[in-house]
Amino acid sequence: MDKRRVGQFLKTLRLQKGKKQFQVAMDLSAYGIDVSDKTVAKWEKGNFPDMDKLAIIADYYGVKVSAILNGEPYTPQKFDEKYFIVNDEWMQHFPADALYQTRVEQERLVKTRVKDLLLELIEKKSLTETQNDELNFLLANFYSVSDYAKEINNELDCTGSKQVKLLRQEIYREICSMHDCSVDEIYWEIKKLYNYNKRATFRKNVCGYEANVSATENILLDLENWEKDLLLAQIQTQNIAGFYDKLTYFRQYGVDYDEERITKEGIKLLIKCGAQLNPALLGYKLFQYDYFSIMDRMETLHAAVEAKLLVSAYNEEKQAVELYWVENNTKNRLIDLYYMINCSRNKDKKISFDELYNLFISNDTLPESLLLERYNEGERSTLSRKEQLLQAEWMFVGEIAKWNECKERESKYKDYERELHELEKRWIAGEAIGEIEYTEWIGEEDGVLTESDIMMRLCEMSYDEYLESRNAELTTELLAEIDTLSLNEIRQKYFPVEERYEEL
Repeated sequence: MDKRRVGQFLKTLRLQKGKKQFQVAMDLSAYGIDVSDKTVAKWEKGNFPDMDKLAIIADYYGVKVSAILNGEPYTPQKFDEKYFIVNDEWMQHFPADALYQTRVEQERLVKTRVKDLLLELIEKKSLTETQNDELNFLLANFYSVSDYAKEINNELDCTGSKQVKLLRQEIYREICSMHDCSVDEIYWEIKKLYNYNKRATFRKNVCGYEANVSATENILLDLENWEKDLLLAQIQTQNIAGFYDKLTYFRQYGVDYDEERITKEGIKLLIKCGAQLNPALLGYKLFQYDYFSIMDRMETLHAAVEAKLLVSAYNEEKQAVELYWVENNTKNRLIDLYYMINCSRNKDKKISFDELYNLFISNDTLPESLLLERYNEGERSTLSRKEQLLQAEWMFVGEIAKWNECKERESKYKDYERELHELEKRWIAGEAIGEIEYTEWIGEEDGVLTESDIMMRLCEMSYDEYLESRNAELTTELLAEIDTLSLNEIRQKYFPVEERYEEL
């Protein structure tokens, strides 16, 4: 309860009634309250009335007791009108050229208001009834419970009113348990409890179009420093944006889409807007060692590289899918790729299995000839070869992904075969026990640093630890060297993958 706000509200009620302080004192005596004008003056300066007098004072002014406690009259509000992007149909009411800016302004309003309400709650330990309604509305419609909050409460499913209840419960718990900490420290801990679901992220807005840089800069400036650091840390494993329509980009700018250049420009923009390198947020590789029989490991590897494959194929005569056991070799492991490339081709355009195999072992990437041949089945000859290739890369992204997947799989099998060969030599030499090394990427996705990974690291840090781990000097050095280094060199020097070792 904000006593100063209550006092100001009592003064407003008196003025609305057209009374002097001594007149209020005289009127209240008729209600059985013996007070002086000095007492009324104290109430209006924040010296709260005795609780046993509160109901009578409320009756005198014609308001509810809750209104006095809140320091304002309670009037239910239609928050969906103020925060109209809560309704997915809001775009129908604005011209197309105003949609982007309107959305950005609404998101800024939502995030700013939530922060203001939380800071008010931290500083004053309470909110008015209207403010409570507003905070609950915002949390319910624009935010979700973070994995960190679910972990604290052992909650797997948390939506709707249950979600808001849990968030408010944890927010109050943090405020009460950290009463001797600074506002910034308390707010830091509260921010870990929820995620903003409609955030216009850096990666959504920098899609290669240089025209978006100005708008993206405004979005970044609205983010808090930890959010900017989070986006910068992801550069360790991800480029700024994987632009999908390279033909549109080529036509608009007359140059090829250069993901490395866009990523380096994005790094500059992030730093310009306040992001700093923070080594504590980066992903790392964990090397684990285990000791067991070389024969056991050889059996495992042998099963992986020699076990027969179960594959499916469509029998046109029987009009049914049939399953077959085939030998485990490179050619047979390409069956799924063979069907993907041929599935929607005309009969006279299908390629043979042998032709695909020869192309696969001779090319690192899906050959342009296959893409162009597939694209030109529709007789789209009006485009230049360059434009056809760019369009084909966009249209046949599934075939490209499957080709790359098969390449990665073959690389893994070659590693298995090499390890098996080395273990066989050790076994023949008389060794019985071996040391096997496993590499594990610490993150949700293999080899990729995600927002969720970094959020969990942030949740483990105190506010002071976070501030101390930000490296302004290293960030300045990166900015000075960024144009002279390749993206790979930047990653090796400023976003290194640390290796940690652990024995099982």
